[in-house]
Amino acid sequence: MNNTYQNLPHTDVLSMMDKALAKTGLNYEMKFRQNGEKQLVVDYVFTDYEHIGLGGLRPQISVINSTDGSRAFNLIGGVFRLVCSNGLVAGDIFDSERIVHRVGPTFDRKIESLPLRIVALVEDTVEAMKELNELTCQELSENKMIEIVGNLTMSKKAKTETIKDVVFEDQRREDDQGNNVWTLYNIVNENLRKHSKAKAYQKHNEKLLENIQLLAA
Repeated sequence: MNNTYQNLPHTDVLSMMDKALAKTGLNYEMKFRQNGEKQLVVDYVFTDYEHIGLGGLRPQISVINSTDGSRAFNLIGGVFRLVCSNGLVAGDIFDSERIVHRVGPTFDRKIESLPLRIVALVEDTVEAMKELNELTCQELSENKMIEIVGNLTMSKKAKTETIKDVVFEDQRREDDQGNNVWTLYNIVNENLRKHSKAKAYQKHNEKLLENIQLLAA
Protein backbone atom coordinates (compact mmCIF):
# COMPACT_ATOMS: atom_id res chain seq x y z
CA MET A 1 0.00 0.00 0.00
CA ASN A 2 1.49 3.36 -1.00
CA ASN A 3 1.36 6.57 1.01
CA THR A 4 -1.50 8.00 -1.08
CA TYR A 5 -3.92 5.29 0.13
CA GLN A 6 -6.56 6.44 2.63
CA ASN A 7 -7.93 3.61 4.76
CA LEU A 8 -11.63 3.51 5.68
CA PRO A 9 -12.18 0.79 8.32
CA HIS A 10 -15.23 -1.45 7.96
CA THR A 11 -16.24 -0.65 11.53
CA ASP A 12 -16.41 3.06 10.66
CA VAL A 13 -18.54 2.31 7.60
CA LEU A 14 -21.00 0.15 9.54
CA SER A 15 -21.25 2.68 12.37
CA MET A 16 -21.87 5.51 9.91
CA MET A 17 -24.60 3.50 8.18
CA ASP A 18 -26.33 2.62 11.47
CA LYS A 19 -26.40 6.25 12.63
CA ALA A 20 -27.60 7.60 9.27
CA LEU A 21 -30.30 4.96 8.82
CA ALA A 22 -31.58 5.53 12.36
CA LYS A 23 -32.52 9.06 11.24
CA THR A 24 -34.78 7.69 8.47
CA GLY A 25 -37.01 5.80 10.94
CA LEU A 26 -37.25 2.88 8.49
CA ASN A 27 -37.02 -0.78 9.40
CA TYR A 28 -34.26 -2.69 7.63
CA GLU A 29 -32.46 -6.00 7.59
CA MET A 30 -28.70 -6.33 7.08
CA LYS A 31 -27.52 -9.06 4.73
CA PHE A 32 -23.76 -9.60 4.57
CA ARG A 33 -22.40 -10.94 1.29
CA GLN A 34 -18.79 -10.44 2.37
CA ASN A 35 -17.62 -9.56 5.85
CA GLY A 36 -13.92 -10.27 6.07
CA GLU A 37 -10.86 -8.38 7.16
CA LYS A 38 -10.26 -6.95 3.67
CA GLN A 39 -13.65 -6.99 1.94
CA LEU A 40 -17.07 -5.76 3.03
CA VAL A 41 -20.28 -6.12 0.99
CA VAL A 42 -23.54 -5.62 2.87
CA ASP A 43 -27.13 -4.98 1.75
CA TYR A 44 -29.57 -2.94 3.84
CA VAL A 45 -33.01 -4.18 2.76
CA PHE A 46 -35.95 -1.97 3.77
CA THR A 47 -38.45 -4.53 4.98
CA ASP A 48 -41.45 -2.18 5.25
CA TYR A 49 -41.53 -2.07 1.45
CA GLU A 50 -40.34 -5.57 0.58
CA HIS A 51 -43.66 -6.88 -0.71
CA ILE A 52 -45.95 -4.29 -2.25
CA GLY A 53 -47.13 -6.03 -5.40
CA LEU A 54 -43.87 -6.08 -7.32
CA GLY A 55 -43.02 -9.77 -7.50
CA GLY A 56 -40.36 -9.83 -4.80
CA LEU A 57 -38.82 -6.44 -5.54
CA ARG A 58 -37.36 -4.69 -2.52
CA PRO A 59 -35.62 -1.32 -2.08
CA GLN A 60 -32.16 -1.55 -0.60
CA ILE A 61 -28.87 0.23 -0.10
CA SER A 62 -25.75 -1.79 -0.85
CA VAL A 63 -22.39 -0.86 0.65
CA ILE A 64 -19.05 -2.05 -0.71
CA ASN A 65 -15.71 -1.32 0.93
CA SER A 66 -12.17 -2.67 1.10
CA THR A 67 -9.15 -2.10 3.29
CA ASP A 68 -6.58 -3.50 0.84
CA GLY A 69 -7.01 -1.06 -2.03
CA SER A 70 -8.84 -3.55 -4.26
CA ARG A 71 -12.16 -1.66 -4.24
CA ALA A 72 -13.34 1.89 -3.82
CA PHE A 73 -16.08 2.62 -1.32
CA ASN A 74 -19.45 2.31 -3.07
CA LEU A 75 -22.92 3.22 -1.86
CA ILE A 76 -25.67 1.96 -4.20
CA GLY A 77 -29.40 2.59 -3.90
CA GLY A 78 -31.92 0.70 -5.97
CA VAL A 79 -34.75 -1.77 -6.25
CA PHE A 80 -33.71 -5.39 -6.55
CA ARG A 81 -35.21 -8.85 -6.64
CA LEU A 82 -33.88 -12.32 -5.93
CA VAL A 83 -33.47 -14.12 -9.25
CA CYS A 84 -32.21 -17.50 -8.06
CA SER A 85 -31.75 -19.53 -4.91
CA ASN A 86 -28.02 -18.79 -4.56
CA GLY A 87 -28.75 -15.17 -3.67
CA LEU A 88 -28.14 -13.54 -7.06
CA VAL A 89 -30.09 -10.31 -7.43
CA ALA A 90 -31.06 -8.12 -10.36
CA GLY A 91 -32.76 -4.78 -10.56
CA ASP A 92 -32.51 -1.05 -11.18
CA ILE A 93 -29.99 1.28 -9.57
CA PHE A 94 -31.43 4.74 -8.89
CA ASP A 95 -28.45 6.46 -7.34
CA SER A 96 -24.92 5.75 -6.17
CA GLU A 97 -21.86 7.27 -4.58
CA ARG A 98 -18.26 6.18 -5.18
CA ILE A 99 -15.32 7.30 -3.06
CA VAL A 100 -11.77 6.33 -4.01
CA HIS A 101 -9.42 5.53 -1.11
CA ARG A 102 -7.00 8.35 -1.88
CA VAL A 103 -5.53 10.80 0.61
CA GLY A 104 -6.67 14.34 -0.03
CA PRO A 105 -9.42 16.95 0.39
CA THR A 106 -11.82 15.16 -1.98
CA PHE A 107 -11.89 12.06 0.21
CA ASP A 108 -12.27 14.12 3.40
CA ARG A 109 -15.10 16.21 1.93
CA LYS A 110 -17.04 13.20 0.64
CA ILE A 111 -16.70 11.26 3.89
CA GLU A 112 -17.82 14.30 5.90
CA SER A 113 -20.97 14.68 3.76
CA LEU A 114 -21.66 10.93 3.55
CA PRO A 115 -24.23 10.69 6.42
CA LEU A 116 -26.49 13.24 4.72
CA ARG A 117 -25.90 11.53 1.38
CA ILE A 118 -27.00 8.17 2.84
CA VAL A 119 -30.26 9.64 4.18
CA ALA A 120 -31.03 11.34 0.86
CA LEU A 121 -30.24 8.19 -1.11
CA VAL A 122 -32.52 6.10 1.13
CA GLU A 123 -35.39 8.57 0.76
CA ASP A 124 -34.98 8.70 -3.04
CA THR A 125 -34.86 4.90 -3.29
CA VAL A 126 -37.98 4.37 -1.19
CA GLU A 127 -39.83 7.06 -3.13
CA ALA A 128 -38.86 5.35 -6.38
CA MET A 129 -40.21 2.08 -4.99
CA LYS A 130 -43.57 3.73 -4.33
CA GLU A 131 -43.64 5.08 -7.88
CA LEU A 132 -42.89 1.62 -9.25
CA ASN A 133 -45.76 0.21 -7.25
CA GLU A 134 -48.06 2.76 -8.89
CA LEU A 135 -46.88 1.51 -12.30
CA THR A 136 -47.94 -2.03 -11.43
CA CYS A 137 -51.45 -0.69 -10.75
CA GLN A 138 -51.69 0.84 -14.22
CA GLU A 139 -53.29 -2.06 -16.10
CA LEU A 140 -53.01 -2.48 -19.88
CA SER A 141 -54.81 -4.78 -22.29
CA GLU A 142 -52.63 -7.11 -24.39
CA ASN A 143 -53.66 -5.18 -27.51
CA LYS A 144 -52.56 -1.92 -25.85
CA MET A 145 -49.22 -3.47 -24.85
CA ILE A 146 -48.63 -4.63 -28.42
CA GLU A 147 -49.62 -1.20 -29.76
CA ILE A 148 -47.13 0.51 -27.41
CA VAL A 149 -44.30 -1.81 -28.45
CA GLY A 150 -45.12 -1.13 -32.11
CA ASN A 151 -44.72 2.62 -31.52
CA LEU A 152 -41.41 2.39 -29.66
CA THR A 153 -38.12 3.06 -31.43
CA MET A 154 -36.08 -0.16 -31.12
CA SER A 155 -34.51 -2.87 -33.26
CA LYS A 156 -36.86 -5.07 -35.28
CA LYS A 157 -35.59 -8.21 -33.54
CA ALA A 158 -36.04 -6.75 -30.05
CA LYS A 159 -39.52 -5.53 -30.99
CA THR A 160 -40.52 -8.95 -32.37
CA GLU A 161 -39.27 -10.78 -29.26
CA THR A 162 -41.05 -8.31 -26.98
CA ILE A 163 -44.38 -8.72 -28.77
CA LYS A 164 -43.96 -12.50 -28.53
CA ASP A 165 -43.49 -12.20 -24.75
CA VAL A 166 -46.51 -9.90 -24.49
CA VAL A 167 -48.78 -12.31 -26.38
CA PHE A 168 -47.56 -15.60 -24.91
CA GLU A 169 -47.50 -15.22 -21.13
CA ASP A 170 -46.02 -18.70 -20.61
CA GLN A 171 -42.77 -17.39 -22.13
CA ARG A 172 -42.40 -14.71 -19.47
CA ARG A 173 -40.52 -15.04 -16.21
CA GLU A 174 -42.82 -15.53 -13.23
CA ASP A 175 -42.00 -12.05 -11.92
CA ASP A 176 -43.06 -10.49 -15.24
CA GLN A 177 -46.60 -11.86 -15.23
CA GLY A 178 -49.40 -9.32 -15.36
CA ASN A 179 -50.38 -6.71 -17.93
CA ASN A 180 -49.24 -3.38 -16.57
CA VAL A 181 -46.78 -0.59 -17.34
CA TRP A 182 -44.01 -1.96 -15.11
CA THR A 183 -44.24 -5.46 -16.60
CA LEU A 184 -44.13 -4.08 -20.13
CA TYR A 185 -41.11 -1.92 -19.28
CA ASN A 186 -39.21 -4.95 -17.96
CA ILE A 187 -40.03 -7.07 -21.01
CA VAL A 188 -38.98 -4.32 -23.42
CA ASN A 189 -35.86 -3.48 -21.41
CA GLU A 190 -34.72 -7.10 -21.31
CA ASN A 191 -35.11 -7.58 -25.06
CA LEU A 192 -33.41 -4.27 -25.81
CA ARG A 193 -30.45 -5.38 -23.70
CA LYS A 194 -30.40 -8.76 -25.43
CA HIS A 195 -30.59 -7.51 -29.01
CA SER A 196 -28.86 -4.11 -28.96
CA LYS A 197 -25.24 -3.01 -28.90
CA ALA A 198 -24.18 -1.07 -25.81
CA LYS A 199 -24.50 2.42 -27.35
CA ALA A 200 -27.83 1.66 -29.00
CA TYR A 201 -29.18 0.15 -25.79
CA GLN A 202 -28.15 3.21 -23.79
CA LYS A 203 -29.74 5.54 -26.36
CA HIS A 204 -33.08 3.68 -26.41
CA ASN A 205 -33.16 2.96 -22.68
CA GLU A 206 -32.62 6.53 -21.43
CA LYS A 207 -36.27 7.54 -21.83
CA LEU A 208 -37.81 4.09 -22.24
CA LEU A 209 -40.04 4.15 -19.17
CA GLU A 210 -41.11 7.73 -19.84
CA ASN A 211 -42.02 6.85 -23.45
CA ILE A 212 -44.02 3.79 -22.38
CA GLN A 213 -45.92 5.88 -19.82
CA LEU A 214 -46.74 8.52 -22.48
CA LEU A 215 -47.98 5.87 -24.92
CA ALA A 216 -49.98 4.17 -22.16
CA ALA A 217 -51.78 7.35 -21.13
